[in-house]
Amino acid sequence: MPSSAPICVASVHRALPHVSKMELDASMSALFDALAFHPVAQQKLLKLDLILQTDTMIEHVENLGLPVAHPTAVIIVECETLEHYIEVFKHPDIANLLSEAEARFGFKSGASLFATDLVLRVDHEAPEEGSPRWAAMSIMKVPEDIHPKGHNDNLLPLFDDFVKMPLNEQHLRKHAIWIPNDHMNAHLSELGFPSTRESLLLALIEAETLKDLQEIIEHPTFADIFQGRTEHGHIFWRQRLLLCECDHEDQQAVIEPKEVFDV
Repeated sequence: MPSSAPICVASVHRALPHVSKMELDASMSALFDALAFHPVAQQKLLKLDLILQTDTMIEHVENLGLPVAHPTAVIIVECETLEHYIEVFKHPDIANLLSEAEARFGFKSGASLFATDLVLRVDHEAPEEGSPRWAAMSIMKVPEDIHPKGHNDNLLPLFDDFVKMPLNEQHLRKHAIWIPNDHMNAHLSELGFPSTRESLLLALIEAETLKDLQEIIEHPTFADIFQGRTEHGHIFWRQRLLLCECDHEDQQAVIEPKEVFDV
């Protein structure tokens, strides 16, 4: 078993002006499936996550004073080592997939891709294998006049307050934060991703049901914590998820579509 934390890379893909949300979702889903079932990805990746927007609860988001995101998709990749990541994304088949995706819908042009430190504040396993959950993700852009570390240092105590909400003891099943770092910038540029990247912080919450998620977001304490303090944030909802997990013991990949669903 690996002794160090896995490599985690997040990519935020905003639709280019000529690409509709429907086109972005369909193209990202097709690319994601091709990546997830490629043999080298099955062997070398620990996790491959795709998160797409839905229109569910837009009214609730707007009532919080938070902007609804421009059509966007997020991919989270985890692997054991940097070498594994490079091996996957420099493989000729996968490089061709990404080149075709760039030509078709601007996969790289519309992307902000960066290595992250993953912080799990809450992580309860689903009660039943394959049981889907509802999730909300916030994408927070660091203002240009604020140093990313200072921005993150200010936000993390807010997340601490959020986790301590009494309601979350019952409803919150997962809370994850992806804090960007610059450890892989040179390698990501070599793979053809833009060298100038936005400084973004990603935060995810999960609940077992839509009702539970609504209760969390609509609770007055949630608004007290976040309203007016995340003016650069966007919230959107997990629509489809496929995990690609690798057995470390013999490096034989196992595809487990634990939470593949459309809402």
